[in-house]
Amino acid sequence: MDADKLIEYIQYGGFVSSQLINALLLYLLCFQASNNFGRYRILMIVFSIFAMIYSLIEVVTFPVMMCKGRSLCVCSNGPFTLYRSIGVPLLSIYCGSFGMCISLLALHFFYRYIAICKPEKLYYFEGKQIISTLSPCFIIFVIWSLLVYFFMDVTEEKERIYHNILLKNYDLDSHKVSFISMLYKVLTLLPLITMYLPASCFIVLPIFGIELGVGANKTGAFLGMYPALDPLIAILLIKDFRNHVLGRKKAFGRVSTAAGGNKEKSAA
Repeated sequence: MDADKLIEYIQYGGFVSSQLINALLLYLLCFQASNNFGRYRILMIVFSIFAMIYSLIEVVTFPVMMCKGRSLCVCSNGPFTLYRSIGVPLLSIYCGSFGMCISLLALHFFYRYIAICKPEKLYYFEGKQIISTLSPCFIIFVIWSLLVYFFMDVTEEKERIYHNILLKNYDLDSHKVSFISMLYKVLTLLPLITMYLPASCFIVLPIFGIELGVGANKTGAFLGMYPALDPLIAILLIKDFRNHVLGRKKAFGRVSTAAGGNKEKSAA
């Protein structure tokens, strides 16, 4: 059995098990949960319902993921892949659902922190207030989905980049199927190196017991460099700005001068 087929079985298995296990959990939460659960019961119900919807979106979209060069691609291999008006929005919703999943998990940890450390603030999860507490998760879902839909849309360049890999591995025509893609440029690498990686190491490595000591303070140096390097790269990459800073004259300026000289001679 090849790896792609195994992944396909895992995705289908994940969908079936997600529906069954979350349905069981919903039953237990609604009919068997004691009063000790409090408002946390509502959070668990919301997360279980969302998990069922998320797995449904995944199995309908059936995403296949790949990278080539400085780009990444998520392609739909589901029933709507040849209908871009449906397939691309579904992929955007799939990505937005991932963002919502992360935010809901964060909200779970926030509740536990409040319940243990600041129980007087549990009113965040009481009555109608819980709607306001949950709303950022839905806002993240909407914003994430829209960003993917509008900024990772299909272009001729992306179709050309992924034509061979999609045709060879999945027998899909990149000019017809639904997919989203991100092309990375130099400006994308800068925040990755100076912000995301240092900050991620600072937060994640202690989880695995990797001691950084005072060396972790280097994170601040990287973060401090970003505001200066970001505009510098923009200046160097934009031709007009680069020429001005380096003192290079514009070609059209010399042509205009020559043209002006010819006019003066003609007038004379």
